[in-house]
Amino acid sequence: MLWRSLSAKSGINIVNLVDAALNYQTADRFEDRNKIITYLTRSIDQYVYMRKRKRKRFDFIRRFLAFILCVPGRHMGSYLLILFFVTKILFIVNSVGQLFLLNIFLGHNFASYGVDLIKKILNGEELAESIYFPRVTMCEFAVRNIQNVHVHTVQCVLPINLFNEKAFLFIWFWLAFLTVCNTYDLLAWFVRSFGRVRYAYIKKRLELMQSDTHLRRMPAKEFIHRYLQHDGVLILRLLAYNSSDLVVTELIQQLWQFYKRVGSAGGPGSTTGSGVSSAVNQSSTRTGQGGGRQRINLLDTQTSFFGIGSTAGGQTTNKPMYYFSLQDDPGRL
Repeated sequence: MLWRSLSAKSGINIVNLVDAALNYQTADRFEDRNKIITYLTRSIDQYVYMRKRKRKRFDFIRRFLAFILCVPGRHMGSYLLILFFVTKILFIVNSVGQLFLLNIFLGHNFASYGVDLIKKILNGEELAESIYFPRVTMCEFAVRNIQNVHVHTVQCVLPINLFNEKAFLFIWFWLAFLTVCNTYDLLAWFVRSFGRVRYAYIKKRLELMQSDTHLRRMPAKEFIHRYLQHDGVLILRLLAYNSSDLVVTELIQQLWQFYKRVGSAGGPGSTTGSGVSSAVNQSSTRTGQGGGRQRINLLDTQTSFFGIGSTAGGQTTNKPMYYFSLQDDPGRL
C-alpha cells in the first residue's frame, strides 16, 4: 500500500505499465502490440521529460537541499528508487520487529529460540522440554470440606503446549526466513541499481536489437545516466520482473531511438524536448500538387500514431491513447 500510494504521486502509474506489458505478451495483432509499446514508450518518456523540465529551475538549490536534508525530490531522478528501497527496508523492519515483539511477549530470550534449537540438533544433544512451553508444571487446587478448605499441589500436564511449541517454532523460522529473503532482495536490488550492473543491463539489451553490437560508450552512458537515470532504469527492471524481458528489450530500443532523434537535433545527450511527445506533436511538411509546401500535423492525419484523434466518417473520435482494458492485479508489484 505504501509503495503503490506514494509511487502514484510521482507522475507515472507503474501498475498500469505492468498491465500494459502483460497485455503486450497476449496481443495477437501487430497493431495492438504497436499501440501498447507506443503507450509504454510515451509514458516513460513523458515522465523523464517532465522531471527534467521541472528540475531546470533552481537546480543547484534543489540538489543542495536534497543532499543536506537527505530528502529525494520527485524531479531529481531518484524518487522512485529511494521509495523502493525504503519499502524494502520496511519489510525487513517488519519481520525483525515481530521477532522482538514475540520476545517481549514470551520472554526468556525467545529471539534466539530457533538458533538454540539448531545448535542442539547439530551437537547431538537431547531436545529437552522447552522452557517457553512447559508440558508439566505444578498446579494448586482447593478441596472444600465441611469445616475448612484443603489446598493441594500436584503435577499437571499441559497438552496444549505441545501444539503451542510447534506453532511458535514455525512462526520463528518463518519470520527468520522472511528476514533473510528480504535482506537478500534488498542487497540484490542495490547491486542492480548502481554501478556497472545498471549500465550493462541497458547496454546488453540495446546490443540485442542493434546490427552493430559495439555501441559507442559515451552515447549509451549518457542515455542511461542523463536520460533514464535511476528511476527510468528501475521502471524498466520492474516491467521485466513482472512481465517479460522481451517487452523491456523492445521498449528500451524504442526509447533509444527517440533519444538519438532528439540528441541529433540538439547535440549529443541533449534533452531539449520530450522524445516521443515532440515526435508526435511536431509538424512535418510535404509538397502539394502546385509545388507549394503544405504543413500537416501528425495528430491530424487519418491514422493517428497513438490511436487518438482518429477520424471515422468525417468525425473525430476521441479514443484514449491506450484503450485496452487494464486489469488490476494485486499480486503484482
